[in-house]
Amino acid sequence: MKRMAKTAIKSAGDMALCEEWLHMATPPQALNRANNCYSYAVGNLDSILDVQSRGHAEATPQPGDSSGTPKSILLLLKHRTLPFWINMAERDGLRRLDLRGDEPLPRLPPQRRLVVLTYSTRARDYHWLRREQNGLWTYKPDSIRPPTWYDEQRQLISDPRHAALWDYNTAFVFFTIPVGGIEVRMRKDWRLFFNSLDDAAFGNLEALRLRLGDLAQMVKDEFAVFADYLVEMARNGADSDLRTFWKHLREGTRLPNADGLLNFSPDYAHVPLNFAWSVSTK
Repeated sequence: MKRMAKTAIKSAGDMALCEEWLHMATPPQALNRANNCYSYAVGNLDSILDVQSRGHAEATPQPGDSSGTPKSILLLLKHRTLPFWINMAERDGLRRLDLRGDEPLPRLPPQRRLVVLTYSTRARDYHWLRREQNGLWTYKPDSIRPPTWYDEQRQLISDPRHAALWDYNTAFVFFTIPVGGIEVRMRKDWRLFFNSLDDAAFGNLEALRLRLGDLAQMVKDEFAVFADYLVEMARNGADSDLRTFWKHLREGTRLPNADGLLNFSPDYAHVPLNFAWSVSTK
C-alpha cells in the first residue's frame, strides 16, 4: 500500500496544493499517476489522496464517474463532444456559469471557487484548470507530470482564455464548485466491475460474456434497450461481436448500432418499429 506523506494543506482549495504536490505522497509518482487535470482541478483532498481507489481499468477520475454510469460506458452510446463533457461535469455537481466571450471573470463568495473546462476539437477531449486564491490559475498537464502555474510558453495564467494551452482552445466553459472541491472517485460497484474485466483484456471471451450480464444489470434503469442488447450478446453473440464491443469500450467510441440501443422516446410510440429503432433519441 502506498504511504501518504504528511502535508501542510488542509483542503484542496488551498493555493499551496500546487506547491505541496510532490510532498503529499511517497513516492510522489503514485500521486501523479492517480490524478489528472480533472481530479486536480475539482477534487476534494480525500479524493486526490486516495491512490488506492484508482486500482481499476479506468485509472484516473473522469467527469461524471463519481455520480453514475461512467463515461467509458456512456461513450458506447453517445458522441464524444463538448456538450457530453459539460453534461458529465454538471452531473457531478459543478455549476455552470453563463460567461460569454471576454466577459470579466466573476468574483465568487469565499465558499466557492472557479474552474474551467477547455476543449480540443482535434482530440475531442477536455482539459481543466482551477483559479487560486491569488487570482492566478494552475492545472495538471497530464497523468505523469505534477501541477504547474505556467502555460506552455512559461507564462503565469491570469485568464485561461488567453493562455497557451496546446490546442485546448476551442471553447472555455466556466463552473463553480465548493472551495474544498468535490468527490471524484468512482463508485465502488463500478470500480469492482472494471476490475472484473481484466480477464477479457487477455482474450477470455467467456469471461467477457459473464461481465456483460453484470453490466446489463447496472445500466438497465437508465438504458433498458442497451441492457437487453447486452443480455442477448452475452448469451448468443458471436465472438466477433464481443471483440467489437471490447474494442469500442477500450477506445471510448460509439458502437456501430448505438442509435438503436438507446431507449425509445414516447414521441415514436406509434410509428413503424424500424423507423423508431433507427431514430430513437438519447
